[in-house]
Amino acid sequence: MACSSSKTGQIADVVNDSGLDTGDTSVGLDNEIQADNHSDPGTVDITSKDVSTDIGTDTSVKEDVSDVNVIPPWSKTMDRGGEDYGFSVVTVEDGYLVAGSTDGGKGIEPGLLLVKYSLAGKLLWQKSYGDSKRDSLKAIASASDNGFFLTGYYYPKDRSDSDMIILKVDASGNEIWRRLINGDEDDEGWGVVGMDDGGCVAVGLSFDNASQRNDARIVRLDKTGKVVWNNTFGGEKHDDAAAVVRSGDGGVVVVGSTQSFGEGLHDIWLFKLDKDGKSVWAVTFGGAAEDYGYALTRTSDNGYAIAGTTNSYTTDIQRDLWVVRADSKGDRVWDNHYSDEAFEYGRSIVQTKDGGFVIAGSLMDNDKGTMDALLARTDAAGEFQWFYRYDKGGKDGFYGLTQAPDQGFVAVGYAKTTTDGNEDLWIEKTDSNGIGPDKKE
Repeated sequence: MACSSSKTGQIADVVNDSGLDTGDTSVGLDNEIQADNHSDPGTVDITSKDVSTDIGTDTSVKEDVSDVNVIPPWSKTMDRGGEDYGFSVVTVEDGYLVAGSTDGGKGIEPGLLLVKYSLAGKLLWQKSYGDSKRDSLKAIASASDNGFFLTGYYYPKDRSDSDMIILKVDASGNEIWRRLINGDEDDEGWGVVGMDDGGCVAVGLSFDNASQRNDARIVRLDKTGKVVWNNTFGGEKHDDAAAVVRSGDGGVVVVGSTQSFGEGLHDIWLFKLDKDGKSVWAVTFGGAAEDYGYALTRTSDNGYAIAGTTNSYTTDIQRDLWVVRADSKGDRVWDNHYSDEAFEYGRSIVQTKDGGFVIAGSLMDNDKGTMDALLARTDAAGEFQWFYRYDKGGKDGFYGLTQAPDQGFVAVGYAKTTTDGNEDLWIEKTDSNGIGPDKKE
């Protein structure tokens, strides 16, 4: 199967060096448009709180983990009686950091959530940085000084709309600085990457109530949190940015989705910016229907791999998991989709040592009324090697994925495992073949 792809050339951008730009639509990655008026709140001081009590259930495989080179599979959920989500995860020397959101409870305030687990799955600490149940962290990335960058969205107390929030924290989760980016309406952060100069680039969405459309917002900060440049990109319709990686030459490559450019109702949108935030090239992938790009990784040969979903290349109304491989200039190398007779979404992607890829996401079976998490693997040529459903007994899904030191995988998301019907943060460690405690038979 070969998808339709097209070069769109350079993309229009609007720049405001003040860091308080005008925005556009908040279409989130699931196309839920939000809009409200707002004014600049400045920077809001929020005290982070942490607890180290282990909350939730443990379905770990009980094996000796004294040899840290091989960690047996394990699974944890966080049950506070409210709703908790894990959206992004990174591997650190002694464990994993998970970024997400929480309703609060059991010793922690609601809002932006950062959690650390050991390599064997023990909860080490948790911190919250917000004060509203609507606040959420969507991505985490390593910084050059052993700290981390976080991005998501934050609702100031005096307004009903959101700002893109970017935080820098140290290795213990202590906040160093924060920056709020706002336009005329809702702004959201969905992806972030650390840069060689100690700063970062964050990407997301910006909504304008007047035009009722959203653009992709791309922001570069220096190591102190000062805005270097702050651009929006888009056309006459809805466009967004979902993930970002470094390009290797001082710039970045961004993936998102576009209605303004491409072949169909909605296409995957891949574009490169130079170190000054100027467009270098842009390309779309898709067919006549709706296709979305949610995740991006830079490959060992300096190309790019995208995970998302396609409706253009299915045989019915369902969506298939879609993986697109591009070279360093954005030209398609290969693409492939997988159907499990459900609606499949690829939310995160990592490359393995052999050149293949592992994808985490979710799938919905409308006929059965079920929703499961998924893990899938391709070889270097894009052929699917395995596809597994993961189930905690309710409506479940994976959003973030990282490779473990022992070549296994760690996925994070949410699971409805409690009797009150709330969704709990879920983290699952698998072996190198993608087998974990909650793999569905």
